[in-house]
Amino acid sequence: MDEKVESGSQESQYLRCRNTFFDLGANSGDTLKRLFSKKADRSRKYRSIGAVLRKTNLTVGSMCVLSFEGNPRFSRQLQLFQRRHAHDCLLLEVFSETAVYFRNENVTFYLDSLNSRTQPGSSLVSEKVTSTQKNAVRIQGIDFGELLEKISIITHEYWNGVVIVKMDLEGFEYSLLRNLIARGLLCKNVDYLLVEFHDIATKFRDDVGVPSQVDKLLKWLANENQCKTEVIDLEGT
Repeated sequence: MDEKVESGSQESQYLRCRNTFFDLGANSGDTLKRLFSKKADRSRKYRSIGAVLRKTNLTVGSMCVLSFEGNPRFSRQLQLFQRRHAHDCLLLEVFSETAVYFRNENVTFYLDSLNSRTQPGSSLVSEKVTSTQKNAVRIQGIDFGELLEKISIITHEYWNGVVIVKMDLEGFEYSLLRNLIARGLLCKNVDYLLVEFHDIATKFRDDVGVPSQVDKLLKWLANENQCKTEVIDLEGT
């Protein structure tokens, strides 16, 4: 099959995305399970997500849900979740063994070396105290900004809908947000950003290169009058 035709056929599925929810850092599917559950979740993190859905009058059935996770350990259960719930929303697409990045290329992903059972701290960030070369794997990196812009045009301009991004990237949130802001892609494409900022002082080595209180700086940049993105700190709510 011609590659251009095949690519066009794959992208046509996004035309149904009246509203879009990006789940960046799915882990074992925690957010997905709560998003698709009919039971209320009173935990702080998921209460914030529920509040945004209520504010926008959205249900999972009115959204496309795109979920990304780099850790190969969770691939099977995430793919199983996708098969079970494929018809519960407009589109459910799980990108397993895939990390959101700046370009479309293979990247090094560091598995959590301190918590071998659940590996909650796995990340693209080599400077994390949980990251070692011994536990590194190569996975696919995807240019998130490019995909975000493509789907946002459909959701916003064609459907007049809402784009929500939940970001739990174990330290890589700082680099990704800086890239999105520098490319002018955050403010015009994201309505709600629910982000978990990870503590640089305790979870990173000294050479991480990220300034202190960068989470406050990023929220300050996104709070400019011309920026429509509402930033919600998942740990601060």
